[in-house]
Amino acid sequence: MLSNLRAIENMAALDDNWDEDDAIAPCSEVIQLAKGIVHSLNAAGQGIYNAVPGPNGEIMLDLRSGNKSLEIIIYPDKMKFVKFSPSEPPAQGYFTPSLLFTDLIAWLNE
Repeated sequence: MLSNLRAIENMAALDDNWDEDDAIAPCSEVIQLAKGIVHSLNAAGQGIYNAVPGPNGEIMLDLRSGNKSLEIIIYPDKMKFVKFSPSEPPAQGYFTPSLLFTDLIAWLNE
């Protein structure tokens, strides 16, 4: 759990073009939002499989349970989620913190 927080904090040291393919570094607002979500998940006992930066200044949090996967993607101007399950088609939408425990984590762990 702490390693994902550390990984997010380390993303603050990234510069633009960090992947040598013109990627944009995550801004401080994206980093703070990602850390806040991780703290909420940790407090609820929900593990995070991985936290990684993306090429457009976003941070993606990957959560897994059994054969299901949930991605929370924090962009500078919006937040989205993507759900993957072998028994249903992928689903995506705009993420709000109110969805986190009422819908998304409940879906992931059912």
